[in-house]
Amino acid sequence: MEFIVWIYLGYNYGLNWYVSGELKVMLNYVIAQPKDTDEYDGLLQIVQGRVLFAF
Repeated sequence: MEFIVWIYLGYNYGLNWYVSGELKVMLNYVIAQPKDTDEYDGLLQIVQGRVLFAF
């Protein structure tokens, strides 16, 4: 078994929108720069979105 450990400098921005009492929309934007790895030496930009419905 092999474990991959990344050390990185990064920022995370989040936006939550409560559409109603039961519906929530979440958006995350992540910027990361991995350090000390030979696998990737660039800048990662990730956009994540989620919708939560509580009933």
